[in-house]
Amino acid sequence: MADPKLVAYLRKQVPQFGAEAVRENLLEEGLGEDEIDEALAAAAKPARKKPAALYAIFGAVMFGAVAAYMALDKPPAPGDKTGAAASEASPPSPAPAAGAKGPFMGHYGYLFQVPAGYATQTSFKDLGNRTEVVYLFPEKTDPTNFGNEGLYGQLGIMRLEVSPLRIATGMITFDTLKAGVTQTLNSRGDTYEMKEMTAGGLPGFVVNISQPFPLAQAFIVGTKVMYVLTAGKDSDTFRNTLQSLTEVGPHDNPAPAP
Repeated sequence: MADPKLVAYLRKQVPQFGAEAVRENLLEEGLGEDEIDEALAAAAKPARKKPAALYAIFGAVMFGAVAAYMALDKPPAPGDKTGAAASEASPPSPAPAAGAKGPFMGHYGYLFQVPAGYATQTSFKDLGNRTEVVYLFPEKTDPTNFGNEGLYGQLGIMRLEVSPLRIATGMITFDTLKAGVTQTLNSRGDTYEMKEMTAGGLPGFVVNISQPFPLAQAFIVGTKVMYVLTAGKDSDTFRNTLQSLTEVGPHDNPAPAP
């Protein structure tokens, strides 16, 4: 039986890019031929309407764990080269996705559409290889600017961070994630607006920060992992990338050591 999430992804992408182009990109990202062809056949059939998915919200209290996660990524001020360098433990290793206009498949079994004219670069930000970081940027962008969030709006850079929901103290849920992010933003004194939304059928919320400098961050709770997409502003490119997010084989196993 075809993976319903992959089928849903293909129904969105094939009309825009063509079946063969999408198929080639998925093959390059590691999916099997049989799996893709089965999903393409299913995607060609009329979709049956079904009720929207329901997501359970749990009430565990983990403000400290989520707030600590947020604190690790406190943004440097625009032009702060010291902060930019310090925000990355080590520079990411170049790993451009095949083609700048096709789908990108991440380690944790998710896909998203790479904007036209953009390239990607991936790395893991921790020694345990649990947090996958994917930079999306206009081609020929200087990678030394990836650590400076204050330049994201000017340069069109976006950053996606993906990490397991299960942590040492339990499970991160929608409620605890939202509460932890709110607590951290308030403690930093940021000026912001927050609104709930969904991306790829997954629950989440977007934070638009106006002070100390403009920044947009989307927090999405997936099946096994959480997604944090950061951009300089809540633009069409940001929203389209967010809405293209699709889980096709979700898991929370860390990447193997290099």
